[in-house]
Amino acid sequence: MTDVIGGVRVDGSELLIAGAATPNRDSSTPINVYTGETISVSVLVYDTDGTTPIDLDGIDLAVAIEDERCQHIATVDSDDITIAGSDSNLVEFTLPAAVTSKPRLAGYAIRVASGAKYVYARGTIYVQHAPAAVE
Repeated sequence: MTDVIGGVRVDGSELLIAGAATPNRDSSTPINVYTGETISVSVLVYDTDGTTPIDLDGIDLAVAIEDERCQHIATVDSDDITIAGSDSNLVEFTLPAAVTSKPRLAGYAIRVASGAKYVYARGTIYVQHAPAAVE
């Protein structure tokens, strides 16, 4: 598994990288964000052995995000997802504002957008409270 490589500032937003593997397809590294952030997230997706990249090039993906009660929060559509990396196993997307609007525990699934809706990876998002600036 790949651990979070966090704290890198890119164009004023933080880029978080997590890793996930299949078939258990569960990211052991949660995505940690703060309330009110609009943040870019990258998830590396690997096969069963945790080291073999899964080539996602050409696959129409979506990211489904739900709260701890399995209630829908948001969906990131394929048009807002980028597949990157030399092995085409890096899934990049921005967390919708609805996800970081309040402190919460949420789950995400990177899955095929239509048809069989196979899940390539899933993980946890922790949204922690951060005091807002007083103006």
